[in-house]
Amino acid sequence: MKQKPKHHRASALLLATILLFAILTIIISLSSVTVMEMKMSQKGKSSVASFYDAESGVEWALNKIANTNGDIKNSLSPNADGSINCPSGIGVSCKVYFLKEDGTVMTQAEINATTDAPTFADIQAVRSVGREGNETQRAIEAAVAAGSCPGGFTSVEKGGNQLGCIQTSEEGEDPFFSAAKKCFDKYGGRLPSHTEWYISMVSYSLSGGSGRNWIDGDLNWWQADEIYGGQVIATSEAPYQGWSIGRNGNAYGYRCWIPK
Repeated sequence: MKQKPKHHRASALLLATILLFAILTIIISLSSVTVMEMKMSQKGKSSVASFYDAESGVEWALNKIANTNGDIKNSLSPNADGSINCPSGIGVSCKVYFLKEDGTVMTQAEINATTDAPTFADIQAVRSVGREGNETQRAIEAAVAAGSCPGGFTSVEKGGNQLGCIQTSEEGEDPFFSAAKKCFDKYGGRLPSHTEWYISMVSYSLSGGSGRNWIDGDLNWWQADEIYGGQVIATSEAPYQGWSIGRNGNAYGYRCWIPK
């Protein structure tokens, strides 16, 4: 049998090598594309999941703001960067930041301040950052509705203009100074003025009522006497020593007012 020349065998081996290399190149390219598509798909899923996590954080934060009164620090513990961890109960991984009127984030030091600590009513907007894995993050920011009032308060408004928020039911019965301080300590508010109290009572069906309510005008003894027939007595309460305050020592019902 006649053998093929050596150069023919060499050519066949070279051709086989080239074909094998081409096939391997195609396989590697296809594998790289497949891996890349898988990674992109995974990132896409993580991005969507992060978005929904952030959205859930916003909904939780807005609900918390609408239904919680008083200082933020009394209900939530901020992290070093000022963020609040979303509760495990909502089943997502996210952090929420509270924004001030100037758009900056409330810091941990501000929230935990011993004096003039921000209340839930001071929050102007929320930023929620959702996270899936170690890489993918999505953020959503939402403004707090300007006309919203904390839970247990009624919005006093007309023609789209909001005057403020008054308690739907009486807070309780206390002497004037105790009532005024409790409204500030608990809600960051105050007792309503004569006008605010009167407009609220005649315009809305507010529950409860002991008949007489403390209002800021009671610091003016002639108004207290004229409106309620209240007794005018001297007080030693600092810093009003020597002033005449209507019914200073008596406990009456009151509603707190949060101005807007």
